[in-house]
Amino acid sequence: MQKKTLAIAAAAALLMAAGAARAQTADPVVLSFATVGDSRQDNVAPDATQLPLSGQDQMWMTNTKAFSRILREIAAKKANLLFFNGDMVLGYGNANPSTNVSDVNSVINSDLVRFYTEYAYWRGMASTLMEQGTYIVPVPGNHETQCRTALAAPSINAATGAYVPQVICGALVAGQDTLGSVNGGKNAIPQNEEAFRANMGDLILDQARLTSMLPNGQALANVDLGDHAALDYPFVTGNTKVTTAAPQNQLSFSFDVGSSHFAVINNDVSGGNDNTAPVNWLSQDFAAAKTRGAKSFFVFGHKPAYTYNFAGNGGKAAGLDANAYSTANRDAFWNVVQAYAATYFSGHQHVYNMSQPKAQPAGSVLPPSWQVIVGAGGSPFDVKPTASGQSPTDRSYVYAIVNIHQSGKADINVYGFTAAYGPSKLIGAQTVPALQ
Repeated sequence: MQKKTLAIAAAAALLMAAGAARAQTADPVVLSFATVGDSRQDNVAPDATQLPLSGQDQMWMTNTKAFSRILREIAAKKANLLFFNGDMVLGYGNANPSTNVSDVNSVINSDLVRFYTEYAYWRGMASTLMEQGTYIVPVPGNHETQCRTALAAPSINAATGAYVPQVICGALVAGQDTLGSVNGGKNAIPQNEEAFRANMGDLILDQARLTSMLPNGQALANVDLGDHAALDYPFVTGNTKVTTAAPQNQLSFSFDVGSSHFAVINNDVSGGNDNTAPVNWLSQDFAAAKTRGAKSFFVFGHKPAYTYNFAGNGGKAAGLDANAYSTANRDAFWNVVQAYAATYFSGHQHVYNMSQPKAQPAGSVLPPSWQVIVGAGGSPFDVKPTASGQSPTDRSYVYAIVNIHQSGKADINVYGFTAAYGPSKLIGAQTVPALQ
């Protein structure tokens, strides 16, 4: 009897395997991409469980151990592209050339040099992935574009030995930073946007190199790297402090690969237009892609549209819902996302969460869109070790792998490993149907 049962089980397993093989043959995977964000380290407020920081992490501001492991695993899974969703550097300064260049120390400790050396270290690490066949598409984050006002005199952090500079984001008038009271003192500024272009622009996009790295049958097309700031900025609804944004070329951009459409958006835009999405441009961009026959739509930004209220967060908004005026923009953005059954990938929150924030409007035949937060690429976890009620995956380093089938259907698989660097495990999975 036992032998008969085993034989039946073996036959069933063979049938299932055969069925899976037929399904793969009928609708093969034609493109694969990875996505993650937030690998920057913090030498002033690091994660308590990762101390002591290595000398290189204190200097170059990347979580080298976590990020290098994520890169190795993405390479092993042979993703064709990696969309890195911002905060690859600590940044947060003012990348204007320093006026205080009287000695070597003042040059080395300037925000401009800090930005460029942090970018250089990150690029050096990421280049290994490029050489193994995965093209990297960078997404601007708030640490790249924003300046954080800190008027106190430069100092040394007693606990970590970190240099804490004096930062002026606007103009210094009567001892006050003119941007200090705008958006809580965190503001995207044109010189930081330009520093992002200067350090990442060759990847946005090296069309010949990306084309050479795509699988057979998949072609790059309809690349849009233009400046569309006038379509969306200044975004003034409910906010009287915004002005015209600096050019947004290579900060929000889009392209097709085969029948898949990819859009990258800048969430923190100069001129006080922080915590927003370029809704008008994205709406036009998606409509054009649908006309061309796109079957699957993906958006990559740094900040989540809807905050994940993790254990210990206390309801604090951290995404495009940060305040009343940005929430109105968020709602318009999500309407565009849902209209095309798009999937939105973000970081900013140093945690993993996958959710369908809103039901589709009555009468829609499309499924609700997914928001996937994969912001635990090495930055200090948002969830503290002692937080009660935390999810088992709240303190895991994570990344997602998305396999796109010929039909346009996409399989999202999220992998994670604990802060103790245990084995990597599949911690989340969803299938997104193609746009009909």
